[in-house]
Amino acid sequence: MTKTSTRLPVITVDGVSKRYRLYSRPIDRIIEFVTGRARHQPYWGLRDVSFSIGSGEIVGIVGRNGAGKSTLLRLLTGISTPTSGEITIRARMSAILELGSGFHPELSGRENVYLGGAVLGMSTADVEARYDGIVDFAELGPYMDMPFKTYSLGMQARLSFSVASCIDPEIMIIDEALGAGDGAFIAKCFERIRQICAGGATVVFVSHNTYLVQRLCQRALWIDQGRLVADGDPATVCRDYESLLRSISQDEAMARNRAAMSRFEDADSKAVDLAPMSRISHR
Repeated sequence: MTKTSTRLPVITVDGVSKRYRLYSRPIDRIIEFVTGRARHQPYWGLRDVSFSIGSGEIVGIVGRNGAGKSTLLRLLTGISTPTSGEITIRARMSAILELGSGFHPELSGRENVYLGGAVLGMSTADVEARYDGIVDFAELGPYMDMPFKTYSLGMQARLSFSVASCIDPEIMIIDEALGAGDGAFIAKCFERIRQICAGGATVVFVSHNTYLVQRLCQRALWIDQGRLVADGDPATVCRDYESLLRSISQDEAMARNRAAMSRFEDADSKAVDLAPMSRISHR
């Protein structure tokens, strides 16, 4: 099920697929290059995905590990290119693809604000003008001169989000970065996101936490095995996704039980076979 936004689209994904080459051994890359003979197995990270996201929308993306969410984000941010299909981005983008992305672990929090701002296209003067607001929002004033590598994951999340959201982005992509924050800070981030979107910006929020997706987003996409499975109301999409997870968990539990029973029965049969030998050896 694919849904097209009724708002002016700022992100359009049209029939996008992404294929990777999987090599059994590193040397197979060289052999393939020299001989021209394929030494890889194709792996499709995405298959024929289409959707559009409109201005001012907050869209969540859910899916299991390896489902294709990160592949999709890499394509949206231009880190990678699709094998087929087309992606059109019609606005300035700010992305938090992982905690500390764009920051240097050896630099202080203060220095990383300027570094992160530069990565997002801000001038030194722009960062200087917004610096106090960034620090106030992150609530990290006493720690800004400490090396970033000494920050907890929660502190890294605070600074990453504060910098990324301060530039008034037209499109903001967040990949699990808020998961390390505490409840109060997540609520604060959600309020900032809503303010940004009220001004016409678009937010794409990726999370394994379906509660957060339902709480924040107006719409949800479900990616599974590289395909867009559902696109619609967050409550409905997340309910169906959670149902799949429960089914998989039950299947895995049953498989573990069967394996345990098999090991027990195998051990039990060996014990029965050895019993007569044991009695004979004591005569």
